[in-house]
Amino acid sequence: MIKLKKLLKETTVAMGQVHSNPYASSFKSSEQIEEILINEGVDLYSHYKLVQQHLEDFKKDLDRKRGGSFESDSIEYEDDRWNNNSKMLKARDKKLGQWEKKVKKTLDSLMKDYVKAWK
Repeated sequence: MIKLKKLLKETTVAMGQVHSNPYASSFKSSEQIEEILINEGVDLYSHYKLVQQHLEDFKKDLDRKRGGSFESDSIEYEDDRWNNNSKMLKARDKKLGQWEKKVKKTLDSLMKDYVKAWK
């Protein structure tokens, strides 16, 4: 796919030589250039692949940024359970529940936008 920035440049440099860009002199407005891009083919799948990559990065960040154990019977929570009436465990459970609902709401909204794009 031809990039819009490349189309707007008057010249391109290839292998040390300056060549005139055939698109830059042929069209006068960015609207005309955008129409040519649409007619030549737009890579719709690239957006989908980028979203998949963002999701993979997000999954990796979840593991990196986690600050504790998921296991409520872990050593981390034993001291909290016996000496602190499980305040840390209960607070973490509450915050993660709120976060999960927010993620669900956001993903539902994003899915609606995706469906609209295909209508």
